[in-house]
Amino acid sequence: MMKRTAAFIAGLMMITGVCTGCAAPVQNTALGAELAVSREEGKEPDSLYTSAQMKFATELFRRTFAADSGRNVLVSPFSVYTALAMTSNGATGDGLASFEELLGGGMDVSDINEDTAAMINRLNATEAGEVNVLDSVWFRDDSSFKVNTDFVRDIRSWYGAEAFKASFTPETVREINKWVDNGTKGMIDKLIDDPDEFDEDTVMVLVNSLYFKCGWAEEYTSSRPSEFTAADGTVSTPDTLFGTEDTYYEGKGYTGFSKPYKGGFSFVGLLPDEGTDIVDFINSLDAQELADTLSKPKDGTVHTSMPKLSLDYDKDLLGIVGEMGLNSSGLENIAAPDSPSKEFAVSKIIHKTKIDLNETGTEAAAATAVEIYKLEAVIANPEKSYYVYLNRPFVYMIVDDATGLPLFTGAVQSID
Repeated sequence: MMKRTAAFIAGLMMITGVCTGCAAPVQNTALGAELAVSREEGKEPDSLYTSAQMKFATELFRRTFAADSGRNVLVSPFSVYTALAMTSNGATGDGLASFEELLGGGMDVSDINEDTAAMINRLNATEAGEVNVLDSVWFRDDSSFKVNTDFVRDIRSWYGAEAFKASFTPETVREINKWVDNGTKGMIDKLIDDPDEFDEDTVMVLVNSLYFKCGWAEEYTSSRPSEFTAADGTVSTPDTLFGTEDTYYEGKGYTGFSKPYKGGFSFVGLLPDEGTDIVDFINSLDAQELADTLSKPKDGTVHTSMPKLSLDYDKDLLGIVGEMGLNSSGLENIAAPDSPSKEFAVSKIIHKTKIDLNETGTEAAAATAVEIYKLEAVIANPEKSYYVYLNRPFVYMIVDDATGLPLFTGAVQSID
C-alpha cells in the first residue's frame, strides 16, 4: 500500500460493527480476564450533552452533504459521535480539548463517557424492536507499540468495548469486516475495501456499530406508485407510502411530520418550502432552531407521503470532522509510558450506512472506522389539517424520542 502523506501518516481507526460471541479472530487474540472490568451504567444525559450532540449531528450532516451534494446522503451522527467519544479517552493536551469542545461543548471527557454510556445502555434495552450499539478495540501486538491498558479499561468500562490484540495483516481486515457484518446483521458486509489497508504505522482500530430495526407503531397497509421530482427536475414514480399523523412541524423554511416507531423512536421528514433548493436548505440548517421546532409541534392532523427507501452510503469523514474543529493529533494516551511509539493521530474516519424503509417499519445500520497511525517524527388534539408530501428532495431522521437526538440523518434527492 502506498505510503500516506504526512497529513495522513498517523492515526486511528474507529470501526462500527461488532461480532459478540463469535470466535476470536484468526491471528488476533481476544483479551478476557486480564482486562475484565465492570460495565458502568453512566448518568442520564443533561441538556448540555444533548445540545452539544445535536450541534454535532447537524453540523456533520450539513458538511457531509455539502461535500457530496450529488448523492443521496445518509449518516449516523450517533455512530460517529460514539466512535469519537471512545477515541477521546486517548487524547491529551490540545487534542483532548478539541474532542471535549466538539463532542461536549466544553464538557470534560469523563462526563461525555458517563452520558454516552447511559444512552447506549438505554438504547440497547429497547424491547419493542431491536437497537444494538456495540464497541471494540483492536491494537497492534508487537515490539513497536505497547498499549496503555488504562485506556483499554476505560473504554471497556464505559462503552463495553471488546479488546483484541491484532496482527494488522489482510487477515485482520477480513476479521474486522466479519465483525462489522455480524454487528449490523449483514446490512454492512464490508467496511474496509482494501485488504492491504493497514501498514506498519497502523497501531489501533476502535470499533462501534449501530443496528436499528423497529416496526411502525401503526403500519402502512399498502403502497402505490406516485410521482417524485428529483433535484435535477426528472420525474420518477416510486412506490410511495401515504398516511395521516398527529405531529406537524413548521420550521424556518420547511414543514415536516413525525411517524412513531414501536419502542420510543420516530421517523421525522422535513420538506423544504416550495422553490427552495435542497442544497441551500441544508446549508441553512441550524441545530438550535431544528431542536426547538421538533420540541414544539403544531396541533392538527397532517396528511403525509414518503417513498419507500432502500439506500446505502459511504464516505471518509476525516476532512469534514477536521473542519468541525477536531485536532486529529495528540493521542499519546493510547500508548503505555514505556511504549516505543509516542505520537499518534487520526488518518481516516470511514463511514458506511444503509437503510430499508417500507410498509412495516425500518431497518438501518451504520459502521464508522477511524484509523490510528503512529507519526514518523497528529400530541395534541387535531384542530386543523396539514399536508406534507415528500414528493421532492427532502431530509429525514430516525430520532430517539427520549432525547430528541437523531440516530440517522439523510437527504433524498432522487429515487431510482
